[in-house]
Amino acid sequence: MQIGLARIRHRSNSFALSATTLDDFQASELLTGDAFQACYEHTGTEPGGVFQCSDSTGATIVPLLATSALAGGPVMPDAIDGLARLVLEQVTSPPEQLDGLILDLSGAMTTTDARSGDELLLRRIRESFPELPIAVIFDHCANLTDGIIDSVELIESAGLVPQQDQCETGQRTLKSLVALVQNGTRPQMQIERLPLITPLPAQRATSAPFDAVNQTIDELRQQPDVISASLFAGYPYTDAPHAGASIVVAATDNRKEQINEIAQQLWSRRREIYVEGSNVEEAVHFAMANREGMVLISDLGDNPDDGAPGDGTTVLWALMDLGVRNATVGAIVDEQAVDACFRAGEDSRVEIPVGGRRDTRHGYPIDIRAKVVTLREGSLTLNGPLNHGRQIDPGRTVVLDVEARHEGHVELILTEKPVQITDTSIFEQLGIDLSERAIVSIKSANDYLPAFAPLTSRIFEVITPGITTPDPAFFAFQQITRPIYPLDEFEG
Repeated sequence: MQIGLARIRHRSNSFALSATTLDDFQASELLTGDAFQACYEHTGTEPGGVFQCSDSTGATIVPLLATSALAGGPVMPDAIDGLARLVLEQVTSPPEQLDGLILDLSGAMTTTDARSGDELLLRRIRESFPELPIAVIFDHCANLTDGIIDSVELIESAGLVPQQDQCETGQRTLKSLVALVQNGTRPQMQIERLPLITPLPAQRATSAPFDAVNQTIDELRQQPDVISASLFAGYPYTDAPHAGASIVVAATDNRKEQINEIAQQLWSRRREIYVEGSNVEEAVHFAMANREGMVLISDLGDNPDDGAPGDGTTVLWALMDLGVRNATVGAIVDEQAVDACFRAGEDSRVEIPVGGRRDTRHGYPIDIRAKVVTLREGSLTLNGPLNHGRQIDPGRTVVLDVEARHEGHVELILTEKPVQITDTSIFEQLGIDLSERAIVSIKSANDYLPAFAPLTSRIFEVITPGITTPDPAFFAFQQITRPIYPLDEFEG
């Protein structure tokens, strides 16, 4: 049995300044065939799980294409056409006849004309291969459409955050697809969509009401004739008619009544969905007085994994202004500052502006005086619970010792490219020992939790300004279907 595998991922933030093009995908990641397999086979990712499970299922995995672009603005429609063409070229090139296809998608790819990029991609593939069984793996925050449901036989998700079972999700998807091919069955794909915007930090399996709803989903998944069942909380930075939460079930019988009951369970408790964020001054003052271990500050408004530029300076400014010591900020994106540091060299002193160059909605440039501690080039390897074994490319990287008020000092990481720090090993590869730090600030909403939560005495999720803030009222939605909660208060 020949099962094709492709990974095409992008999270499209409708409020980012620049559109995403096909060139952005090709410049970020473009792997085919053996190169795709070599990069992912031994990683704790969904494709890694598919590769690792092939022997136990008797299936041969045909690695087709892995491509992604850094999270950013909506995707140009012609880029979707280009992505579909790249997949189809790889599907038709192997001599083997594919028996099935697994696609690893974000579910949060949106075009500049407010359509679901994932749906357009799936429709193109389905039109070319109308009888080929297709299984899709989506992120927990996917925005699903009826067109997506009509284009596939199976949908899986790694579940709500923290997503530590990505590899297992890939394995489960392959086993389910192989069983469908062997049995010759086509399950009924059933969906119930909810008019609900859910902030990403609220999309956690341990947070109410998702803890209870997730348990109900798990119970449904165990029932006979149910092949898969997933809750998708939706991508809150999508300004498009298809944005919102959904519940999807693949079963050999009709499960509409149960799906409706689960949807009602979530809807009736929608007012429990919120993010109890902090302001940056509160977080820093607490951290300065704390003597019980490291305090982590999560900068929610400037998360590069969800389309923010990663050059926000709000937390850095607060740390410098209050004169902290033993604090590390990772990382701020600033190509010009990195270049200035490399020209100056290690152990030199620089006086430069940092941050705020790409989008001042996240903070303005800050003039700093600092010593250049470390200069590094090349990729960094993730060794933590999420995406274990994957490499990320921050471009050239700099570690600075920045002077602060009251004779304080802040350790600052600068990168050329946006990178979400979710893994302590990134600090280790830069020569930073977090056990010696009183305060650590990172730009992340959820993915940092598995690696960092066990190491901290307190976590402050700081609601900073920016296009990944968890406050829906910050955004000027134009295309989203109304009414939708919490922008509108209504009874559904």
